[in-house]
Amino acid sequence: MFVCSECESAQFLQIVESAIEFDTAGIRSIDESYQCTFCGERGRYTDDGDAESVSGSIRRRNSQPRTTGQHASAGDRPAE
Repeated sequence: MFVCSECESAQFLQIVESAIEFDTAGIRSIDESYQCTFCGERGRYTDDGDAESVSGSIRRRNSQPRTTGQHASAGDRPAE
């Protein structure tokens, strides 16, 4: 998952340009440009098959976003 480095959120990121190249074995390369629709910052993700890179004002976040609030568990439900 990618996040805007300025806003620290993925919520407003959108892909504004994407190019995928194929060869006989499958996907050869990926090149994507992102823009944060909240603050306007931009970034780019590329994968040429050998290495991935992230540049500009986006960064990769390996963990899932944290949730806030409480979630009901089976023990919290009223008996029927």
